[in-house]
Amino acid sequence: MNEFFSTFLLRSGWGGAQVTPLAGDASGRRYWRLIREGGSDDTAILMYIPKEEIQSFDAFRKIASYLTGLGLSAPAVFSADPRLGLMVIEDYGDGLVSKLAQTRAKTEADLYVHAEGVLSKLAKTGAMAGLKLMTPMGMADMVDIAYDQLPQDHPVQVDRRDFLAKLAQLCMWKLRGTPVTILRDFHADNLIWLPDRDGVRRIGLLDFQDALIGPLGYDLASLIDDARRSIPEGLRSDLIKRHAKTLSIGVEDLELRVALISVQRNLRILGIFSRLARDKGKTRYLEHMPRVAALVLRAVEHAELDHIREPVTRLVQAHVPEVTA
Repeated sequence: MNEFFSTFLLRSGWGGAQVTPLAGDASGRRYWRLIREGGSDDTAILMYIPKEEIQSFDAFRKIASYLTGLGLSAPAVFSADPRLGLMVIEDYGDGLVSKLAQTRAKTEADLYVHAEGVLSKLAKTGAMAGLKLMTPMGMADMVDIAYDQLPQDHPVQVDRRDFLAKLAQLCMWKLRGTPVTILRDFHADNLIWLPDRDGVRRIGLLDFQDALIGPLGYDLASLIDDARRSIPEGLRSDLIKRHAKTLSIGVEDLELRVALISVQRNLRILGIFSRLARDKGKTRYLEHMPRVAALVLRAVEHAELDHIREPVTRLVQAHVPEVTA
C-alpha cells in the first residue's frame, strides 16, 4: 500500500488499521478490508477505482444514496477522495449469496426470493432520475464485443450486421413498456445476505455504479440466468412467476423478456470473458464459458426468437465449439 493510500486512510480515521486484500471482479477496481486496531468487529472496505473508470466514482455515491432512500441496503460511504479514486465504505461481511446458496441448499430459495423482492421494489418505484437510458440499439451494440473477440475473417462475421439489426428490432418491440432502474450486474456474487435486517434490506447490494434505465426484467435475467452459477429449474420458474404476479404482468410476457435479455446479456458476457482471458490473463473466466453458452442456447429456443436462432447458435459455437444446440 503506497503513501497516498496511507495518507488517505489516516485522514479518514483508519490510520494504522490492518489492511487485508479482497477478491476483485472483472473490472479494474480493487478492494481491501480494514480492521481497526483493538477490535475485529470495527471494519470497513477500502475501494480503489482506477482513472479509466473514475466516472463510476460519483455514480456509486449517488446510486447508493438513491437505493438507501428506497429502503434498500447499499453501503454507506464513510469517506472519499475522487482525485485518488479511493473510498471507504460500509463492510457487509462475507455472506455472499452465491456461497450461502451453495453451502446451505435449504436456504437457497429464501435467498433468491429476497433478491427478487429487491427487483420488485425497484420496478414499482420507477426509474432513478439522471441515469442514462439503455436503448434497443444500445442493447444490440453491447453484443458487438462477442464478434470483436473473433478473427475478422471468421465465417460468423457475415451474420454480424443483419443479426444485430434484428436484435435491436426485437428489443424495441418485445421489451417495450415503462423502463425501470436496472443495476445491470445483479447476481449472486454481488449480493450479501444481511440476516440481522428486515425484508428486502436483508440483501446487501454491491457493484451498482453502472446502473442504467432499462427494460423491466433485465436484472431478473441477470439473477436467474447467472453466468457464474446455475440455480434449480423449479426455482427459476418460481421466481419468474413471483415477479410477474408482484408486478401484475403476464408470466408469458416476462418469460419472453427474460429469454431475449438472456440472449443479449450472455452473448455480451461471452465476449467479455474471452477478452479478459486473452488481454488481461484472467483465464479463470474461461471455466464459465460453457455455462454461458448453454444459457444463450436455451434462451434462444423461445418460439418468438426463432428467426435469430441460427446466427445466435453460430456465434455461440464460434466461442465454445463443444457446446451443442
